[in-house]
Amino acid sequence: MQEFFSAKAELKGSEIGAKLLFLSCNLAPKSPLISKIPSCFSRKPFLDILMLADLIYGPLLAFAMRLRGIKVVHFTTTHFSNIPLAIMFRLLNGQVMSTVHRFDLDSYDIFRRLFLTLYEKLIFLISGKIIILSDDARVPAGKKIVIPIAGYKQQVKESKKTASYDMFFGRIDDYKGLEDILRLAQELPHLKFVVAGNGYSPFISDLRSLENVTVINRFIADSELQGLFSGARLVLLPYKSISQSAVQILSYSYATPVVCYDVGNLKEFIMDGSTGYLVPDRDYLAFKKVIESFDMHNLCGMSGNCISYFKSRFSDKVLYDQYYELYSNTLLGSS
Repeated sequence: MQEFFSAKAELKGSEIGAKLLFLSCNLAPKSPLISKIPSCFSRKPFLDILMLADLIYGPLLAFAMRLRGIKVVHFTTTHFSNIPLAIMFRLLNGQVMSTVHRFDLDSYDIFRRLFLTLYEKLIFLISGKIIILSDDARVPAGKKIVIPIAGYKQQVKESKKTASYDMFFGRIDDYKGLEDILRLAQELPHLKFVVAGNGYSPFISDLRSLENVTVINRFIADSELQGLFSGARLVLLPYKSISQSAVQILSYSYATPVVCYDVGNLKEFIMDGSTGYLVPDRDYLAFKKVIESFDMHNLCGMSGNCISYFKSRFSDKVLYDQYYELYSNTLLGSS
């Protein structure tokens, strides 16, 4: 999601006609028109000793922001250490907007799932507007604004003609269904597979043992993406649960069709049979059939469809138009 949030930062400038303060734990906006200051010191998603400092820092920062005339603050990630700042900003009659980008909590253990559910309700209570990347009924209708993932750079502008493997790409987690990749590789030994991404799975060692599988179990640098995606005929997303997938959109930017189960909101971002294939949820045999019967003669046309689809729905211009409207309307409403 980092590229998505970075792209938003670059769009907040004088063209909106407003003074904006960009707050973030991780990002460093490039525009000199934006004041840059950390929203908190903690970097970890859960308990961190630096959260104690944020209990003091957050409210002080809220006072400083209001003294500077800041009327609206948008948290592009709902980091726990931002809560003291958000609450104080609201108490000082400021407006809070929050982006929530994941609702698929089923992959967590019961205690973390309970905590995140309660935390989600707190975010809904504090925030006047909730920006989500795909529709979800749990978000209060009066606060909900759906702005899909966009703003990625279009990496490939010509259709693919050749490819040599099917690829699983992205952070490796239990809910992403890596066991299906293992089963595919075992049952389709004539096909080549690449598994690339950081994270842990008990299936990694079995995947490494197969001659038709290449495993790159580490963080993948941006400089490596072109080489990886250029060789992929399909990107496989056998997820058990998901809200939306940045990998799906990234694949389109590299003119690569996807195959995914019908889970979460993935179907909102695919043209079935055109930019990829949507398979009924957990229907492994249907998933396997798509991969086994994929006609390489269709690759050129489908990759061209991915290029057109990406340009129309996920480009930086699309992102700019969406956030220009959001910020303009919000700032006009807060005047």
